[in-house]
Amino acid sequence: MEEKIKNAIDQKDGEFGNGILYKMCKENPKHNNPDVVSGKVWLIGRAYSAAIERVKRKENINDDFYKEKVGPTLTDPELDKRLESLQKIEKATKENASDILSAHKYLQNKIRKITGMDKRSLCSKYLHFHLPRLFFIYDSRVAGALQKLYPGRLKGFDDVLNRDIDKIYATFFCKALVLKNEIEKKFNLEITPRQIDNFLINEANNKLRDKNI
Repeated sequence: MEEKIKNAIDQKDGEFGNGILYKMCKENPKHNNPDVVSGKVWLIGRAYSAAIERVKRKENINDDFYKEKVGPTLTDPELDKRLESLQKIEKATKENASDILSAHKYLQNKIRKITGMDKRSLCSKYLHFHLPRLFFIYDSRVAGALQKLYPGRLKGFDDVLNRDIDKIYATFFCKALVLKNEIEKKFNLEITPRQIDNFLINEANNKLRDKNI
């Protein structure tokens, strides 16, 4: 386990590309310019196989969809207000999890209006690049790997999970937070949501390699 954690912390795969996305969001955190907003959604979604234009019912060509739907919908002072409030938080904890998950739910609701889909993976990835200390990256591979580590219902998180949030992402988030806390306590170190993602992807990939042997 210790070696796997060390590998996840030291892992440099994708560091250059991810660095560009982190820099983009750090230098352009606001949602007050439709072109900038649609550009951020386009780059993060395409880079992370979570493109927003994959909709339930396609009614626009992609260029029109970004221009007429994505940019105007996500140019939103309320979203900025929520993210600015979260910027004061140093790291995710059980106590502030509800506030973090509420922002995910808010963005998810906005995107559902123009796609007809939950897009929880895209929302987690988009928010992660804006607030990398707080948001764990969700997709089916890492969720599957995490579920194998924590197969049952988490104890002590009912107050968080019973709120108006996306239950699937919230359950994943809480389990990822438990994993993060356990690693930090056991190995006396700090680990980021990105490094948790590295660890879970490595676990998922190792399972695939074992199947193919």
